[in-house]
Amino acid sequence: HDVFRIMFRPSPSLEAAMQEKMKDTTSSMMIPGHYSVAHYRAEYGREVARHPKLREPSFIQGIALNSLRCAMALQPGDPIYFASDNNI
Repeated sequence: HDVFRIMFRPSPSLEAAMQEKMKDTTSSMMIPGHYSVAHYRAEYGREVARHPKLREPSFIQGIALNSLRCAMALQPGDPIYFASDNNI
């Protein structure tokens, strides 16, 4: 976890938004150190254009569910923040 914190630095505007969300524990339930994050870029990269299967809803849903299962395993019982560039 320390490597991630050393290597990842959010932009100032993103960091401010994250800090504001963390303050509002009544709506977000995000307490520092007690949540997981999963991010899936379904629409990103050249591979998506080359392989039509990567755009199929069942494929996208399977990958999204897998990322959520991984997040659940990291912090069992804690909230998960999930972000994606696809709304399937």
